Amino acid sequence: MDLSNETQFQYQLIALKNQEMLVEPVILLMEYLNLSYTVEFCTETEWNTKHKAVTPFGMSPVLVEQDGKKIVRIKNICRYLACVWSADELWGKNSHENLQIDIIVDTIEDMRQDLAMYYYEPLPGVKAGLRDFIYKNFNYYINKLNDMAGAKSFLIDKLSWADIFFYGLYPLLNEMLGKDIVHSQWNQPFTTIFKNVHNLPSIKEYFIKNHHRHSALTSAAIY
Repeated sequence: MDLSNETQFQYQLIALKNQEMLVEPVILLMEYLNLSYTVEFCTETEWNTKHKAVTPFGMSPVLVEQDGKKIVRIKNICRYLACVWSADELWGKNSHENLQIDIIVDTIEDMRQDLAMYYYEPLPGVKAGLRDFIYKNFNYYINKLNDMAGAKSFLIDKLSWADIFFYGLYPLLNEMLGKDIVHSQWNQPFTTIFKNVHNLPSIKEYFIKNHHRHSALTSAAIY
């Protein structure tokens, strides 16, 4: 997408160092929209001393606009960027399709939060007790998303920000789940969606220029 006249608008994305995978959807969306941005990954100490007190709800990551306004939560950040910069390109053809995009993204976020509760649980006994419940829920949601997916995207005939959002979060979900989502039993629509997103010129160029992120954050199996 060419928004060359708009690239002087500068964004700053601030996140904790352990949130590199979490913010990938935001970075990929800004790449697709050809936005100018910087990324700061900070330690927890740096976050607490420099950013937490001046961030809405003290939450990381945060996107800081040129005028100093701050947006938190990756879903909100991505939705906002798609609203402001993509016109209708990353949205559906009508209100119902836009609602479908929101439902898909909310479901992906629910999956991530469920997996995070399991993945970061420090007590082995509690974690073992959560495993079956979390995996059962994940399988249920992933099958529902699989049923909703079109041949090339979540919407029937066009790219949306939900496709970029899911593609960007895939490595994190994959790591927390402990298996490759794309090459699991549900795979075909997701394989196609992920390949289509990866082959978008601006996103493909981003991974070529940032080869360490290409190899560290994305399964080589989908290329």
